[in-house]
Amino acid sequence: MQSPAANPPLAASLSPAANGPSVEGPSADGPPVDLPLLGPPRVRVGRMLAERPELRQCMGRNPATALCIGALVALQFGLAWAFADGPWWLLLVTAYIVGASASHALFVLIHECTHKLVFLTKRWNLVAELVANLPLILPSAVSFDRTHLRHHANLGDFPEDPDIPFEFEARLVGRSWWRKALWIITYPLWLVPRSFRVLGSGGVDGWVIANLVVQLAFDVGVWLVLGPQAFFYLLASCWFSISLHPLGARWIQEHWMVARPQVTYSYYGPLNLVAFNMGYHNEHHDFPNVPWNRLPRVRRIGGPWYDRLVSHSSWTGLLWRFIFDPKFHLLGRMAVDFDPVDSKMSSSDRSTADRSTADRNMAESGALRSVATPASASIASTKAIDPAASTN
Repeated sequence: MQSPAANPPLAASLSPAANGPSVEGPSADGPPVDLPLLGPPRVRVGRMLAERPELRQCMGRNPATALCIGALVALQFGLAWAFADGPWWLLLVTAYIVGASASHALFVLIHECTHKLVFLTKRWNLVAELVANLPLILPSAVSFDRTHLRHHANLGDFPEDPDIPFEFEARLVGRSWWRKALWIITYPLWLVPRSFRVLGSGGVDGWVIANLVVQLAFDVGVWLVLGPQAFFYLLASCWFSISLHPLGARWIQEHWMVARPQVTYSYYGPLNLVAFNMGYHNEHHDFPNVPWNRLPRVRRIGGPWYDRLVSHSSWTGLLWRFIFDPKFHLLGRMAVDFDPVDSKMSSSDRSTADRSTADRNMAESGALRSVATPASASIASTKAIDPAASTN
C-alpha cells in the first residue's frame, strides 16, 4: 500500500506562519520541533503554560457572544423576510455571499456555546445554541454539542471522532475531482450518519428533542408566515456555508494531514474576520477554554511554538487544491495511532493515553490542567490511510 507521504500535496495554499520555517525543519532559535510539538497538544500545552503563564489570562468566557448570536439571527430573519417575494437570482447570490457568512458564523458561535464560553452554566449555553440554530433550518446544534467534545477528547479515533469519514465514503469519492466536488456539495448529508456513529441510540435526550421541536416549529412558522422563498433563503444560506464555499474549506483545513506528523492546522487569512477567528484551530485545540476574541492573543503569545507549525493562508486556494489535486483524498484525514508497534489500542490504553488528555480536561471542566503522559503510553504517532483501491 502506497503511503500518501510519497505524494505530498503541493504547497500553493500552504505556508508556514510568518518568519517560520518549512515543515522540513525549524529555524535556529526557539524551542525545537519534535513529535510532541507537532502532534497532539497535551505535551505542547504543558510546555507553553510553563514558559508563558500569561496564557492563563486568555481563558474565560465572553458573554458578548450572546449579542452576536442575536444580531446574526435578526440579520438572517430580516433577509429572509426581504426575499419572501424577491427575484430568485438575487436570493441565491445573497445567500451565497451574505447568508453563508452569517450561517457559518452561527455555527462557530454554537461551537463557542458547546465549550461553555458564553455563559457560566451549561443550561444557558444550550439555550443559546437553540437560538443560534433557528436560521440554520436543520436541527443540528445539540447533536453537535454532544459529538464535538468527543472530537476533542478522541482526536483521530474513528469510532469517537465525527470528523473522520467512513471508509466506504472515502472509497466512493476516491481521487476524482468531480466526485470530490460533489462530496463537498453534499457534505451536510454525510455529517448525519457520522453523528449517529459517535452518539449511537443513547445520544437522544431531552435537549436533542427540544432542539428538534423548536426548530421544526420555527421552520413551519417561516414557511407559513414568510413563504417558501424565505424558507429556501435560510436553507440555501446554511447549505452553502458548509459545502462548496470558501468558508466550507474550514473542514478540510482543520485536520487534513498536509505535513505529517502535524495533525491540526490553523488558517491565518482575512476570512477569520467573518468566521469569528475559527481559523485559529491549533490555538483552539490547545486552549479550548479560550473564547474566539482572544485566540489571536494566544497566537501572539505562543508565537515561538505556532511559528513552527504549517498553516494555511487561503481557504479558497485550499478548496481548489483539494478538489483538483489527485493527491488529496478523504482518507488523507488524520487518524491517530497510540501504539506505533501494534497500531491497535486496547480500551485501557485509550483510557490512559487518550481520554485523559489536556483537551478533554479543558473542554469538559473548563479549567486547564496539564496531564502527564503515562510512561506506558507512547507519544502519539500519526498516519494517514491511503486509498489504494480508490478509482479516478
